[in-house]
Amino acid sequence: MKVEKLQEYYNIVNNCSLSLKKEADFDYVQTQLAKMAVFSDTLNTVIGEISVEQTILRNKYTNDRFAYDVKATDLGVNDPKVTQLSTSKERSDFINFFLLKDDYKKLLDLDAGIKDLEQLLKLAHKKSRDIEKLYNKLKMLWDTIQLELKTIKKIGSDGDFIDKVRDDLDKTVIKPIFTDDAVEQIKLDQYNNEDSIKENTLTSLLEGSDKNSVIDSEVDSLLADI
Repeated sequence: MKVEKLQEYYNIVNNCSLSLKKEADFDYVQTQLAKMAVFSDTLNTVIGEISVEQTILRNKYTNDRFAYDVKATDLGVNDPKVTQLSTSKERSDFINFFLLKDDYKKLLDLDAGIKDLEQLLKLAHKKSRDIEKLYNKLKMLWDTIQLELKTIKKIGSDGDFIDKVRDDLDKTVIKPIFTDDAVEQIKLDQYNNEDSIKENTLTSLLEGSDKNSVIDSEVDSLLADI
């Protein structure tokens, strides 16, 4: 992979970073959640593209490595310049750095590209995990802010209701249950009622008995009570 393309991937992954402030309001949490959604989508896309690039490089490396090994083996057996060397390391180095140096350089570049993509892929996965961890914290902050907003809204509603009740009480004219005239009428009715009860009691006693058999003392006693 070209260095420019690798640098482009790195810049994209590195920019997908989030941090949390100690003090967060509604707008801040909302903005961070929006960024998190964008970064997660970006990282998923980059991880997919890097994985494809990595697979392509690995397949190319496998094919080129096989072709290189065929050439190197043939030279190690048939080339007099190689066979006259005393050790296997000398023969291998002579093939790699002199006879097949261009092919060997390509293999080294492919291998380095694969390793670079592996490191970049690890970084992208780490960024993705970091965002997932931050999501739990942001979710907790979001729930807390929502609860505070509901509480503030409820307090505001209660305050409005209390003010309305106070206004209604100020406008209400409270009438007394008993006026002076009503009290006098109740007293008069009570007095008349007592006289009526006494008269009814005396009449009942007289009508319920034989007038000739009523004892004068009992009549006197009743009259005395009246």
